[in-house]
Amino acid sequence: MISVAETSLKYSILVNMLTLAILVFGLISMVNMPREEYPAIDFGSTIVVVPYPGVSPAEIEQLIVRKIEIALNNVEDLDYITSSAEEGRAMIRVVFTTKVNSEEAFDRVSRELNKITDLPKDALDPIIIRLNMREVNPIAQVVVGGESFSPMALREISENLKDGILNIDNVSKVDLIGSRERQVWVDVDQARLDAYGLTLSDLSATLTGRNLNIPGGSTRFGKVEFLVRTLGEFNNIDELASLIVQSDATGRAIRLMDVAAVKDTLEKPTTIARLNGSESVSIFLYKKGEGNIIKVMKEVREYVAKFQKGIPGLAISVRNDGAIDVKNGINALGLNALIGILLV
Repeated sequence: MISVAETSLKYSILVNMLTLAILVFGLISMVNMPREEYPAIDFGSTIVVVPYPGVSPAEIEQLIVRKIEIALNNVEDLDYITSSAEEGRAMIRVVFTTKVNSEEAFDRVSRELNKITDLPKDALDPIIIRLNMREVNPIAQVVVGGESFSPMALREISENLKDGILNIDNVSKVDLIGSRERQVWVDVDQARLDAYGLTLSDLSATLTGRNLNIPGGSTRFGKVEFLVRTLGEFNNIDELASLIVQSDATGRAIRLMDVAAVKDTLEKPTTIARLNGSESVSIFLYKKGEGNIIKVMKEVREYVAKFQKGIPGLAISVRNDGAIDVKNGINALGLNALIGILLV
């Protein structure tokens, strides 16, 4: 019986060529394969949240949780369901077997929920949350700040940076933390309101009825048909301040600026982010499954550095870079492989 060693010696050229081919394909695979420290596991699991403000847990269990559980019990490939009822909210977690991915789980739960027609009318619509592990753990955090920038300017800069990062290949999602949404405040002077004989309800009704774009049907001109719209939304703060609320006995127009101060500002902060003690905005990055975290973070750092140079005084810091641990792991693996080859 011919042994492996004898065959290898007899066909040494073939064995050397096979060894070289395996080495080459191995190197190509090592360069092209996605790299992550903790690869995400895709599994079929969703969470259904039904807000029902002002209702006790016992009523939520009876009116919402049980009905949804009964409807979802017949879903194919279902593993188990866990539910909780608390004041003002019902939460149901639906877990499928391993052969169902997150998208299929989301679709199946959505279809079954659409069949339920007897939920309380005053309860809010169910919210279906698709669990995706890649959107749970960010690959890095980019902090944007600067003492010379106002909160409004910092928000606009962060939004522009976010849009640029989203255009980088294999970046799936970007979240902003510490950024406040723009709000327009109407600060009413009650004394002036009383002097003109107006109430807060008058102002609210006027603002609600004025700030609208209303479709007006269509009209024909020859063979051409045009859509008609009534444009009523405010374009800027000056238009809002000049809004006519009412006319007095002499016919003089009472404008919003006569009874209130209109301010273009930001919502009250619910989260706080700081960089070197000053107010900042944190940007959390998430990548696609096929992306190489080292390559993605290299492109992110290059773009961030270029973006920072274009705005004097802007401070940007990249933190919690997941590519660093992956690089260290790959370097340790390569060193161990090299030592193993030398020992062999």
